[in-house]
Order: sequence, then C-alpha cells, then structure tokens
Amino acid sequence: MRSILDWVVAYAVVSFAALLVLRAYVSVGVLAYAIPLAVLVISAGVRLMKGGHSIPRPVRFYVAGWAVFVGWLMMSSLWRIQGIDIKQEVILLGGMLAVAVAALLSLSSRAVKRITPAFWVVSLPVAVFIFVQYARIGSLRGYGEVLGGYYLVPARVLGLGAVSSGLSLLTSRRRSLFLWIAFPILLVALAMSLARGALISTLGILLLAAVFLSVRLPTSRRTIWTWIASRLKKLSLGFVIIATVGLTVFLAFQVERTAVRLRRMFFSFGQELESGGRGALWETALENIMEAPLTGFGLGSSGLMAGAHEAYYPHNLFLQAWLDGGLIAFLLLFALIAFPFLLCMWYLVKGEIRSTLWVPQLGLFSFLVLEYLKSTNFYTGRLLIVVGVVAVWAVCSFGRTST
Repeated sequence: MRSILDWVVAYAVVSFAALLVLRAYVSVGVLAYAIPLAVLVISAGVRLMKGGHSIPRPVRFYVAGWAVFVGWLMMSSLWRIQGIDIKQEVILLGGMLAVAVAALLSLSSRAVKRITPAFWVVSLPVAVFIFVQYARIGSLRGYGEVLGGYYLVPARVLGLGAVSSGLSLLTSRRRSLFLWIAFPILLVALAMSLARGALISTLGILLLAAVFLSVRLPTSRRTIWTWIASRLKKLSLGFVIIATVGLTVFLAFQVERTAVRLRRMFFSFGQELESGGRGALWETALENIMEAPLTGFGLGSSGLMAGAHEAYYPHNLFLQAWLDGGLIAFLLLFALIAFPFLLCMWYLVKGEIRSTLWVPQLGLFSFLVLEYLKSTNFYTGRLLIVVGVVAVWAVCSFGRTST
C-alpha cells in the first residue's frame, strides 16, 4: 500500500509539469492544478492516519521559510500602488504555499526517489509531440507554426526529463534499459525545442554534475593497474559527458532558427537582451528598486515597475520579489533558493555525504531556478517550490546514507 501511495505522490508532483504543456496546447483551465493538489492533500491525510510518518527537520524548516516569505509578500499589499488589483497574485501565492505544505505532509523518502523516474515517463510524450510537430511541418528550419508561441513550455518539461534521466544515469547503480533509451530521446527533443535557455541549462547542469562526480570517484592505489583503472574511469566519465554535450549542441544547430538565435546569443549578447526585451525590463526594474530598496512598491507592482503593464512581470524571480516586497523579500527568497545547496555543502564539509543519490533531485531544482532567472511569472512557481522541498528531502535522506 505504501509503495502505491509513494508512486501516486510522485506522479502528483510531476503532473504540475505536465499541466504546463496541457494548458499551453489543449487549453486546460487553471483549475486543473487543483487535481494534483487534492491528490497530495488526500495522500497527506492517509499518511497522517497511518502514523509513523517522519519528516526531516531541515524540510520542515524549509517549508516554514516559504510560509514566512509568502506571508511577507501578502503583507506588502498594504503599501501597494493604489488601483492595482492583487487578486491574482494572492491566489497564486496561496497556491504556492498550499502545494508546499501538501508536499511536506505527503512526501516520503521513497516518494522522493520515485519522482525522478516519474519525470522520465511524463516528459517522453512531450518529446514525441516535438517530433510529430516537425514531421507535420516537414522541415527542420523551426519557423512557422512548428511549436507556436509556447515553445518554452515543452522545453521546460523536456529539460526536467533530460536532467533527471541524465543525472540518474550518472549516479544510479542499476540503470534500466528504459533509462538508456529515454535519455537520448529527451536530449534530441530538447535540441529541437527552439528554447536556448533550457538547452544550455540542461547541458551546464550535466557538465557540473560530471565534474563533481568525477572528483568524488575514489582513486585506488593498491597497485599500478588499479590506479590506472580508476583514473581511466574518471576520464571516461568526463569524455562521455563532453561528447554528449557536443552532440546535443550539434543537433541544435541543425534547426535553422535555433542556430541563428544561439549565434546571436553568444556573439551579440547585449543586442540579444535589447531585442528580446529582457534587457529593458531588467534595467527599468533595477532603476526602480533603487527608488524604494527597503520596502519595494507592494504586491502586484512588479509589472509596472519593470516598465511593462500591471499583469506582466520582470522575467526574473529576484527582481519580481524585490520590486514587490523590498529587501526583506529579496533576502528571504535568496536564502530559500540557496538553502538546498548550502545544506548539501554543509554535509559535504562535515564529511557526512556518503551517497550521490540526491544529485538528480538537486539538479532538477537547479534547472528550475535557472528557468525562473530569465522568464516566467515567479508567482506561478508551484513546481519550483515543490521540487525545492524534494531536493532538501533528498539531501537529508540520501546524502547521509551509504549506497
């Protein structure tokens, strides 16, 4: 029974990602998010009734931190710009906090472990969707209606799938045939998804993880042959990842639109920021932050204070929080984003990390943080907050136990 419940919770968490694609291409209403939330609440109730449900202290502390952050942003509505309607922001922030609490009470160590394969399963249909769209157009140029204006959405899900499957290949002792098949399919689809940010974030996370894991690999000095074998193992890990990254970038350059945008990004980044609009948003946001650095302008003000309109956002989670809630909101958010990484570093320094099974979950959180640094309304970050809870739980549960 517990095993089934763990899988139910895992797929409820991952369905927050699946709903992004469904809402973009099938016009599923926003109320659909109530379904996975209800599943998490019911699962939490089942766990509480059964008793014996242990929640690591850092996880409880982490969710409490999110509650303080959301509460402060809600309080900032007291000094918001007059005339701004904050109903949507209140609903979104309330939803984020509800998801965090539901995840806290419904997750378990086994459910946290099952979330990574659940991402593989959910992201593979998105990869098929990408391939079908290109086949329908009959061209690799990437223009026209191949993915419409929502290409960032499937790319985000593909990135999550590629990160979870790639890091699982690097850290798992038991690598299923399904995983070996899923990883290259997801990378190819991501390369064709038109989204440069998701592609670069995914490849960067895989490279950093490979460096970390190669350093962590033990070097045997029993004989010259065991020393050579352990060194070759370290080198082979780096070679495989570098080759994977190179091949993926090569595939991305086969899509004409992606190739043009990648060249523009790497060789004229300033012009890219200006033409894409983010540069103007970030510049205006920073200028206005200097006008009220301590208090901000109140909940719902970030769109206007980034130089756009009321329903918009500055395409950066820290700027959005600072514009609305001031320095306190920024510091709270920065601490919450840094907490999973600092917790991991703390255990590493203390020598308590004896496993790498937490790497996929922390990689998933890293990917989402990078996504919210450059796009999307941060207050819709239900998946970011729940994956943050998952990452902290994984570091506590897997990092301090032997494989």
